Formats: sequence, structure tokens, C-alpha cells
Amino acid sequence: MGYSNALMLYDFDHIAEIRYSVTNELLKLNYKDMRTLFTILILVLIRFQIVQSQTSITLIITNADDFKNKEIGVSEYGLEPKFQPVKDTSYFHLDNKEPTFYSFYIADRNFKICLSQGPVIIRGAIESEQFVVDTVINAPLYYERARFIHMVSNGEANGPEHYLQYIKSNIANPLALEAIGAFLFTFQNNREYVDAIYSLYENDEKAYKGSPDIRNFERLSKIRNLKHIDIDKLSLINLKGARSLIERREDTDYYLIDFWFVNCPPCVSDHIEIMKDFQVLKGRNVRILGVSIDKNPLDVQSYVDKHNYPWEQYLDENHSLTSQFSISSFPSYILLNSDGKIILSSNQYKDIKSYIRNLK
Repeated sequence: MGYSNALMLYDFDHIAEIRYSVTNELLKLNYKDMRTLFTILILVLIRFQIVQSQTSITLIITNADDFKNKEIGVSEYGLEPKFQPVKDTSYFHLDNKEPTFYSFYIADRNFKICLSQGPVIIRGAIESEQFVVDTVINAPLYYERARFIHMVSNGEANGPEHYLQYIKSNIANPLALEAIGAFLFTFQNNREYVDAIYSLYENDEKAYKGSPDIRNFERLSKIRNLKHIDIDKLSLINLKGARSLIERREDTDYYLIDFWFVNCPPCVSDHIEIMKDFQVLKGRNVRILGVSIDKNPLDVQSYVDKHNYPWEQYLDENHSLTSQFSISSFPSYILLNSDGKIILSSNQYKDIKSYIRNLK
């Protein structure tokens, strides 16, 4: 929640109301930890002080004495941080006017946090590998992001519709842009939902775009606009290290590009199924082009030889092709017709199999 400086200074009824509520809180504390009392007092003081910047952050570190020679840095996500020595309580004032992500650099650890506009208090401890947040006051987006991460990690967001609804409900804040990245990791080949999410940003005037995570939306747009691939302009490196163009063949009706890597369990599992269907695919005039992102061609060659896979294999040097097509999850399949038009894209071979088997 944001606060107006004019309101903080001159709305005396509001001040009286705050003073009454704070007094009640103090009476309830009894013998509670004095740090809790200190936190409440800081919040009250922040509300009454004249702050030129739009967001003020109070950082309380419960074990600061152990890191006296270290520094704390805070910045809006993607910008240069402001540093100061580690101490029990630190204050940062930033000039942003919108909710956004911040990067915290604490004693060689760092973490990312989403905050709303206004005075915020963060309390936590520096641990061996990271800064562990205990409580965050006046930053509902922080807890909303934690809820989303919990939802994804526990498999509750098990379909693209969950991401669509979450992005829609957070369209006016940066959490939606971050959620697009999570959506693309699993569902980048689901064109129906790619289009649906894209339309939210295209049609909603309140859609938030003021964050470095806007690159996720740009990836979404790039995937959405990829409708054709010039087969005979694809330049790939074979397993012997030679670069060559993929020649278009008159006897090929479809091209199946398989993006994969050796230590990818679903890729390996799908290859077993592709091998079972190889003669069927060949009979349908489907040419398979395996494109591995592995750096070592010997690993790829050894894997292919071990399983006697007969289709063509190439290397995606420096991930240039996967970057060009915005591919970030594996396996990824793109099925093209003989003219290079994208007929189907999917992260599962079974979708490709179903389509090909239903061809007339």
C-alpha cells in the first residue's frame, strides 16, 4: 500500500487513529521480544517522516554482529545497488513510483523480492548460503509471490489455465511478468495459451510493463510470431564438427525438429518412442532432425551409437538456434510441412505422434 506524505503530516484524525491502534498493540505486547516493539516503532516513525523517495526500506538483521566487515546493497532489479555497512538496522530510500522487484546483496549473498510502493520493513538473518527472511511488513506482493512459488513447486499449477488465471489476476504488477517466464518453461509450445496471455497485455491498459522481466513478454511475442522456418537456410554443425545447410528434399513432406540433450530424462524417454515409430514416420515422409544442445559432440555420438538411432543429429552451437526460436524447455518439437510452415509444436512426442498418425 502506498502512502501520501501530505496525509502523513496533516491528517490529524488519521494520526490519532494510528496512535490509538499502536497504543493497543503496545498493551498487547506485554513481555514479548523487544525487537517486535522496535519494529512497530520504526513503522510508525516511517509513516510520519518526510520521505522524498516513493519507497523506503528498513532492513533489520538479527545477527548483524557476525558480519560487521560486510556490506548491504539494495537496488531496483537490474540496476546498480547502493551499498552500506551491515548493521542491526539499515535504511534505504529509492525513487521508484511503482511496485517492482528489488535485488538485495547482503554479505556476499543475494535475493530477489517484490515490494509495493511505500514504507517496508524486512526482518531476517544472514545464513551460510542466503539471507533468510523472517517477516516482511507492508509488502503484500512479497507474500503473493511466495504463494505462487509454493503453488508451482508443489505441482498445483499443473496446467496452462492456472498460469493464465494467475497472470490475469496480477496483470497490474510485476508478478505477472515473472509468471510468464514460469509458464513458458513448461508450456511454451501451447499456442492457444500463448495467444491468450499475449492478448492480456495487448488489450489491458493497466498491464504492467515496467520491469526487466518484460523480456518474458517479449519471448512470448517472439514464440507467437514464429510461424515459418526456412529449412534450407538452417545452418547446423554435424557430429563430426562440419557446418552445413539443411537441404530441402523433394521426397520429404514433413520435417520434425527435435531439440534435446543427453542428460534430459524426458528426451531419452521420447527417443525410445520415436525409434519404435521410425518406420511409420519414414512411411509418412517425415524427416527427423535432432538438434542437441550438448557441448561435447562425443557425448552425443556415444549416446546415438549406443541406441542405434538412425535419424540425423546436429549440434546447436552456442545455443544459437534455441535462442532464435526462444526454446527453453526440453524436449521441444517443431513439426513443419514441406514449405517450412509450423504445423505443430509441443514438448511431448506423443502430441506429434498423434498428429502424424491421423494424417490422411
